Amino acid sequence: MSTIITSIDSGSPAMRAGLRPGQQLLSINGHTVVDVLDYRFYGYDPVSHLTLKNEDGSTQSLTIHKDEGKDLGLNFDTYLMDEMRSCANHCIFCFVDQMPPGMRETLYFKDDDARLSFLQGNYITLTNLTEREAQRIIDLRISPINVSVHTTDPKLHCTMLGNKNAERSLDYIRAFCKAGIVMNGQIVICPGWNDGDQLRRTLRDLTEMQFSSCSLVPVGITKYRQGLAKLKPVDARCAGTEPWLQGGVNADAVTIGNETYTAADVSYFYNTIYSSFVSKNSYYLSAYGLDTTKSLKEQSCPINDGTWYEYFRDQAITSMTSYSLLAQKAEAEGFDGSEAVEQSVQDTFADLDTAAASAGHTRAQYIKAVCGPLVNEKVFERNIRMMALAQAYSSSYADSLSYTAEEVQAAYDADPKSYQSADIEYILFKSGAEDDATDEEKAELLEQAKQKAETALSRYAQGEAFDAIGEDMEGTYAHIGYAENGASDMLTWAFDDARQEGDTTVASYGENGYYAVLFHSRSRNDYHAVSVRHILVDSEEKANEILQQYNDGEKTEDAFAALAVANSTDSNASSGGLYTGIYKGQMVSEFENWCFDSARQAGDVGIVQTDYGYHVMYFVSTSENPYWYDQALNSLKNTAYSEWYSSATEGVEAEKLDGMKYVG
Repeated sequence: MSTIITSIDSGSPAMRAGLRPGQQLLSINGHTVVDVLDYRFYGYDPVSHLTLKNEDGSTQSLTIHKDEGKDLGLNFDTYLMDEMRSCANHCIFCFVDQMPPGMRETLYFKDDDARLSFLQGNYITLTNLTEREAQRIIDLRISPINVSVHTTDPKLHCTMLGNKNAERSLDYIRAFCKAGIVMNGQIVICPGWNDGDQLRRTLRDLTEMQFSSCSLVPVGITKYRQGLAKLKPVDARCAGTEPWLQGGVNADAVTIGNETYTAADVSYFYNTIYSSFVSKNSYYLSAYGLDTTKSLKEQSCPINDGTWYEYFRDQAITSMTSYSLLAQKAEAEGFDGSEAVEQSVQDTFADLDTAAASAGHTRAQYIKAVCGPLVNEKVFERNIRMMALAQAYSSSYADSLSYTAEEVQAAYDADPKSYQSADIEYILFKSGAEDDATDEEKAELLEQAKQKAETALSRYAQGEAFDAIGEDMEGTYAHIGYAENGASDMLTWAFDDARQEGDTTVASYGENGYYAVLFHSRSRNDYHAVSVRHILVDSEEKANEILQQYNDGEKTEDAFAALAVANSTDSNASSGGLYTGIYKGQMVSEFENWCFDSARQAGDVGIVQTDYGYHVMYFVSTSENPYWYDQALNSLKNTAYSEWYSSATEGVEAEKLDGMKYVG
């Protein structure tokens, strides 16, 4: 296992940057990449500086610009970029030890990998965690960690896990608690072992250690337990009767316009919005000051100057109000969106069932786990139907918007820079300051980076090539042919009205360095975006074979799409290899050159070789309007839609129904 790149997602930031299979990823933003956690964590930022080892042994550095949180698009030998960790325990209740013989080998593998806990939600015992790995979890603020606890009694813990060293996992739990790592617990209830007083002790301890949640799972017993510890099944006496199993919800019943919604309806929105926020911002919860292990009503929220409970409650009510008012407006106007609504409901339940099965839950269990204890299937469906109707209604309005060519031209004239691209080259010199460096050290290193950028421009003025300067001075060189306007110092300078061909400048990279920048030109995006299908394969022979199949067949777009589904190794194979609205600068040069060939016609086919393999190409269409025109048209539509949406949803507030309050 290694960090050697085996493939790259087509159209990904890594593909556009020119990375290729066979290169080894060494570091991201100066941090060594060991496994998938390093790759995911350090590659999250919008600017990623990569160090790679080429197949010939040489090293290469490059910078990738992307949306924050968007995956770089690299694939490795395995998902973990490392061997999967197997379990070191011999738990008295282990389900793998009770499986029937003769099944596929993978079913007998006992995984206990902390990385899978964070990335896929697996529960782990922490018994095979090293000190270094535990410290990395703390340093990277990895949350949440799902822990199979079973008991907090040290001796019983070792006995139940069948591991004399299992006690150290309790030490890790305490360390994670102290560091503010979010933890979810799981306890397999084994009557006579860890129930009764032992269970009460465990739950008290987990509460003190601020566990976010704890699942109680009745032990599963099969007939294949020969030679294993004697266990009793969970019976009605100990199943679900203790007071600590009872919980509440953070919701009130409300009225919105002409509709009344129960506390369960509000709970649906509250919990889905809360879960979405925690999931999207898992890396930054501590920066927000949000501790998911503590009551949200007791934590200050920097976003709204209130509590986090108030923030999520207000977000839930705002979202609910918007959907409700749009749905009411749709019904009042007699809008018929039944077909779209039914399709949306079917798709939502299909996705729900897939997620539930993956989590080992029934549909009903999963709904309550995600949406709160008050939400049943009926409540869930009622709300997704309301949301689907609102979405169908608003989409219908958006589709009805149209504008004349004169109106689009006026939009361009009002803000031309929004529809232009700049052609620039730059060399980035990073300061390289460590996190623990003093302010004086950081300032000195930053000044050195600035001096390097000034030296680079001086050498360019003396006639040296810009790319050669970047390589010689070990800076990060890039040539961006279609840079869009932005807030950075470099782009603000490039889009200044006074800019002329050949202009140079030193631009700030914030506290991390400086750019040496060379300006070539700026122009309106007069080209037309294109749509294509492609089939990615690993050999020219295979590409020619597929192209021959196409030429010998019906020679239609549908026929090509079917071949893509059957043969393409690209991530978009399931959609028939379709890429729509491709704009310049989006794809690697070979792919892009074929797409934007001035002679290209609908139905054209061909083979293009890139670092990713061989692409069998099918040209679908060229957009009717120039790219700038479509950009300006979409801007007009977005403005009109926003105004319509505001008029439809503003001015009505949700009103709480007294006497129907549920306290969390």
